[in-house]
Amino acid sequence: MITLEKIINKTSHFLHYFSMIVLGFMALLITLDVLGRWLFRTPITGAVELVGNGLSILIFLSLAVTHTHKDHVVVDFVIEKLPQKVQTIFDSIINVVIFIIMFLMSTSIFMYANRLYQTNTITGDLEIPISIFAFICALGALLFALIAFVYALKSINSVVKQNES
Repeated sequence: MITLEKIINKTSHFLHYFSMIVLGFMALLITLDVLGRWLFRTPITGAVELVGNGLSILIFLSLAVTHTHKDHVVVDFVIEKLPQKVQTIFDSIINVVIFIIMFLMSTSIFMYANRLYQTNTITGDLEIPISIFAFICALGALLFALIAFVYALKSINSVVKQNES
């Protein structure tokens, strides 16, 4: 049976691969834009706005997989000296806080994306609807919140099992 954690992990890895494609596209676009400016004195129209919006996608779609692999910057020189049970309690508290903040953030971004969609706000040069990028960012933030929620539940479950022993 497929668990919620497996579904979230597979989704976060898929979106991370998508963000890597976006990164490759951004690198190619910047390179071609610089070459176009240098060789032909003609920049690529919309390169700046595509790179800016691509960067937001890159960041938000990579947050969840970064948390999955525990690759965030961590300052734990005090906590690592505490007993394992206390470390697990801290881990569960931190993940609950991350969940709350990222859930509120994803909700806020989703409402903002909806306003952008309702007003048909578009980019300056290419006239691409900005709401597309905002909805993708909201999805990335929600996925990060769900990963933190699953990890919080696992940590809380671990503490409860340690108490039963």
